[in-house]
Amino acid sequence: MRRRLVPLLSVLLAGSCGRAPEVPAAGEPKPVSLESRAGCVAATPGEIEPRFEPVEAPSSIAAGEVARVRFRVLNAGPCTWRAGGPDAVRFGYHWSDPEGTGSWDSVVWDDGARTSLPRDLPPGGAAELLLGVRPMPRAAARAKLVIAPLIERVGWLDGKALVLTVDVR
Repeated sequence: MRRRLVPLLSVLLAGSCGRAPEVPAAGEPKPVSLESRAGCVAATPGEIEPRFEPVEAPSSIAAGEVARVRFRVLNAGPCTWRAGGPDAVRFGYHWSDPEGTGSWDSVVWDDGARTSLPRDLPPGGAAELLLGVRPMPRAAARAKLVIAPLIERVGWLDGKALVLTVDVR
């Protein structure tokens, strides 16, 4: 029994992209890797490596307006991004205003709007997404609109974001 636990533990400790040994010990059943069971699925921030390209983005947005931001995202990471379920990779936004807070890193307003992938996105796959963006509640020149990937109940990946400069009127 001890011989069977070690390979299983090594697969579990390797993370969601770990692979079980290909050749089982004599007389042992072939272990099932996480990849062959459900594919390598991005479930932690370290497994998500997006590359962004803005397609359509406003240079300014007025109070009461909903702007359309269209962007293309490429999965440059090692694992598939799920479009649905508990490990779904989604995209949302928030605003930062260095004039009002003194820091580019402080969030001044988060609308909570999200957009989802149209399908699971394998490594090397790309999708074009549309996000409706409302302005933050006060005017600000050169505010930072941060569009970032997130896994609900896991967190935002702000260090891997598309950052646009927008005037809020």
